[in-house]
Amino acid sequence: MNIVLIHRADLDKRPPVLSAAINIISLGHNLTIITTGVSDKVKCELEKLNVNIIVVKYKMHKNPFELIIRTIKYRNKIRKTLKKFSEDYYTLWIEGNYTISSLFGIFNKYTYYLQIQELYKNKIEYLTTKYVIKNAKGVFMPEYNRSHIYRLFFNLSKLPYILPNKPYFIPNENELDSLKNKYPDIVRSLMDKKIILYQGALTDERKLDKFLIAFNRLKEYTVVLLGKDHGVLSRYKKLNPDIIHIPFITAPDYLMITSLAYIGIVTYVPDTLNTIYCAPNKISEYTAFGIPILANDIPGLRYQVQYNDIGVVVNEENENDIISSFLHIVNNYSKYSSACVRYFNSIDNKSTIKKALQDS
Repeated sequence: MNIVLIHRADLDKRPPVLSAAINIISLGHNLTIITTGVSDKVKCELEKLNVNIIVVKYKMHKNPFELIIRTIKYRNKIRKTLKKFSEDYYTLWIEGNYTISSLFGIFNKYTYYLQIQELYKNKIEYLTTKYVIKNAKGVFMPEYNRSHIYRLFFNLSKLPYILPNKPYFIPNENELDSLKNKYPDIVRSLMDKKIILYQGALTDERKLDKFLIAFNRLKEYTVVLLGKDHGVLSRYKKLNPDIIHIPFITAPDYLMITSLAYIGIVTYVPDTLNTIYCAPNKISEYTAFGIPILANDIPGLRYQVQYNDIGVVVNEENENDIISSFLHIVNNYSKYSSACVRYFNSIDNKSTIKKALQDS
C-alpha cells in the first residue's frame, strides 16, 4: 500500500506520529510524510527507511485573523501537493484535529484513515470531524475512554482502534551511554540521585503544586522537571527550592533522562474531557524503563495506572496521601517496576495498525 501521512505540526514534537510512521513502514508499506517541520536528525533516520519527507511550512498564528489566513494558505499548499498523488493509487493517513479542520473537503475523494490524538476542543473541530469521520476506513485514538466517547458522539458503527502513545524509539543500553556522553553536564548534575521525575510541558493544565509541597518532606529524593516552562517554574521553585529543571530536549534524546528516574509523576487538572480522559506519552515512556508512576486520581489515569498495576493514584489534595502512596511504591518497588515492563511490552501498535489496514 502507498500511504501519505499528513499532519499540521512539527514531526519531532509528535512521538505518536513518528511511532505510527515507523510501524507503517515496518509492515512493508510505502510512506510519504507531509509535515510542517522536521529536524535534520529525524529526517535522516526516516530517509534511511525510504520515507519520502515533504515539508509544507506553516507559521504559527498569533490571532484569529492570522489563523484564518494561514490556514487558507496551508490548505492551498496541501491541495497543490496532493495533486502529485493519485487517489486511485494512494491512501491518506490524516493525523490530528488541526489537520482535519484545516483540510476537510480536500482529502475526501481519497481512501483515508484518521489518527485523532485529542478530543475536539471547539465547534469547528466538532463539525469538521463529523464531516469526515464516518467515511474514514479506520479511526485511531490513543485511549480506551476516548474511543468510546467518539463512538457515542459521532454514532460510529464500530469502536475506533485504540493506539496507545507508545514510542517506537526506545534507546538501548549502548545508545543510552552515547546520549549520556552527549549531555555530560546534565548527567553529572543527576549522578547518584534518586530522581522523582516529571516530564512534559510545565503548564497550569498539569499542576504540580501539591506534589512539590509534599516532596519537600522526602529529602533523600531529588525532583527533576524535564520540559519547557510555560510560566509556572518560578512558582514551583518557591514551593520546592531544590528542584532541578531541564529544558526541552528533542526526542528521543530526552529518554536518556527518563531512564535515570526512580519514580515518574503524571498529573492533569480535570477541567476538560481531554484531561479527564488523558492519554499521556509519558506513561509508556516511564514504563519502558520500569519506572513506577504516581498519578492524580482522574478517570483516565485511574484506568491506565491502577488497572494495570503500574503505580498508584493519589488524592493530590492530601499531602499525607501523596507521601504514603509514594512510600508504598518504594516498599513494593520490584512488584511495580516488573508490572511496568509487562505493561509496556503488552502494547502492540504494529498489530493494531496491521489489522486496521487489512480490515479495510
